[in-house]
Order: sequence, then structure tokens, then C-alpha cells
Amino acid sequence: MIKRATLKIVRCEHAEGIKAPVQAKPGDAGYDLRSTIDVTLWPGDQVTIPLGFRWQLPTGWCGIIIPKSGLGRKYRAGLANTVGLLDEDYTGEVMADVVDDGNNPDDPWIISRGDSVCQMIILPYWSGAPEEVVELAETARGAGGFGHTGR
Repeated sequence: MIKRATLKIVRCEHAEGIKAPVQAKPGDAGYDLRSTIDVTLWPGDQVTIPLGFRWQLPTGWCGIIIPKSGLGRKYRAGLANTVGLLDEDYTGEVMADVVDDGNNPDDPWIISRGDSVCQMIILPYWSGAPEEVVELAETARGAGGFGHTGR
């Protein structure tokens, strides 16, 4: 069992009235992150969206920013770099570089202030130098790579 740690956030001045990052329902892994601006993205557009909060992650933890699956399905929208990583020592405002990869020129992605645009999962991570060895322990999979199961 992973011990829970304190996650501290500071609301940025321009985030007045924006919901704090929250897990939408019990059992959700991700915290919904909301736009502090209004913007319309047409297919092919990309914009950096300020999310209105600064985070202080506990030592040994990181934040993984990922797209929302519903937006990907509806607009083929997501993060420009597919995933973002917040290290524990970053305390600046969290932002998301979003992109509309859709191909329908009549269907823009309209983002309104307060809309949930991505999510963040908080995870512990391993830190330290790897130990170089001569060989690795045997496993059932071994060196089988992509498509190894034949399905």
C-alpha cells in the first residue's frame, strides 16, 4: 500500500471562479484540470492553456498530465506532446499544450473558461541510479516484444 502524501495547490489570480482540480467521482485516478481562458481551436490548431493552479508535489511523487478520452473521441483533441510530466520540484503554474487533430473544418473545439481540458494523475516514482548487471532474471515473457502474444 502506498502511503498518501499531502498535495498542496495555490490558485493563480486569473483562476478566480475556476473549480479547483478535483477527482470527479470516488475512484477516479485523475484530477480534472480546467481552462482559465476562452479559445476556439480549428483542426490543426495548437494553443497553450493556463490551468490556474500551482502545485507542490511531495518528495518522490510526480504529476502525469494526460488527455481526456471523451475529447479525443469527439474532436480528436489532446495534448500536443501526448503526455506531460510535472517533476516534484516544479512549482510554477501548470499549463497544457492542447491540439485539435480533427479533420472536419466545420467542427472546431470550443473551449470555454472553466471547461475541463485534461487530467493529471499523481504517482510515486523510482529515483536512483540503475545497477548494471551481467544478466537479468528469467521471466515468462523474456525478450518477447510488441505482438509477442500473437494477437
